[in-house]
Amino acid sequence: VKLLKMEWLPLIGYGRLTVIARKNGIIPEKILKPSPFHALASIYASATGNEYDSLIFAWDILFGQGYSEGLPGKVEVHVFEDSVAGLRSCISAADVLRQHGVDVDLHLWGISRHARKMEALREGGARVKPDINTTLSYVFG
Repeated sequence: VKLLKMEWLPLIGYGRLTVIARKNGIIPEKILKPSPFHALASIYASATGNEYDSLIFAWDILFGQGYSEGLPGKVEVHVFEDSVAGLRSCISAADVLRQHGVDVDLHLWGISRHARKMEALREGGARVKPDINTTLSYVFG
């Protein structure tokens, strides 16, 4: 995000997942894709702009501490993924949010040029485009 001068964009990556996992005494792999944790944290960070609170939100909603406030009653989520595990994570996250009364409009976008991967992404429910720039132009044109 710094390279693109987009520091305003919240970023939930492996480093942040490692911090919350270690803080709670688990290995980070437990909350990696296809777990919905990463997707839940990313959705919350996008809605609120707060990366740390998004990690707490995802932890609370998945591991029994209850539902944290902060999301609107309806969210539109566009997922740009190059893996089926990432799609599953987002689908699971949307299901969790729906169980808590959030109306989720989920759009799955697969990014790949490889025939086998494109087929897998389509089977996972994504509309597939060859690269992120093409996809973003198509979606937000």
